[in-house]
Amino acid sequence: MHVEALACTACGERYPPDEVRYRCGECGGSLDVVYDYSEREREGSVSWELLRGRDFSHLRYREFLPVSESGREARRRGRQR
Repeated sequence: MHVEALACTACGERYPPDEVRYRCGECGGSLDVVYDYSEREREGSVSWELLRGRDFSHLRYREFLPVSESGREARRRGRQR
């Protein structure tokens, strides 16, 4: 998933996503990662109908989690042993 920016939760100041930063340089607030969710929409890989039909767990929104497909596959293989 494409990261658009880092945004301060207090003042809204935005920083480039590739900049290593833990606090806002303006107010010292916490930074939140801003994702481009429309990328998933354009791909057609996620719909409200699909999400509504899933169990209520953290994996309900797995397409939005910052986990690569190779990471998911490695976990699956580990469970099969």
